[in-house]
Amino acid sequence: VKRSALLEEFRTSKVRKFELCDILEECDEFCRDQHGSRFIQTKLEVATAAEKEEVFEAVLPNALSLMTDLFGNYVVQKFMERGTDDQRASLARAMRGRVF
Repeated sequence: VKRSALLEEFRTSKVRKFELCDILEECDEFCRDQHGSRFIQTKLEVATAAEKEEVFEAVLPNALSLMTDLFGNYVVQKFMERGTDDQRASLARAMRGRVF
């Protein structure tokens, strides 16, 4: 499996402590990775509103494809469960006309 250098470092580093702001550039890839998805979900539990919004803005452009991804769907679900009303509405708009 071809992974970005950042995701590979995340998966193998025992020293570096990653935060959500560290992975924003590669957020889509992290969402689609088993360990990356768990990391994002766990961090969202304790993230500030500003951090959650940054991650949401990184997730939203690919939300529709993440919804059907093996690991990405859990990140989208987390926003549906714990996101703001505006975030849930944005996800609902992305689904409109595409869910059967």
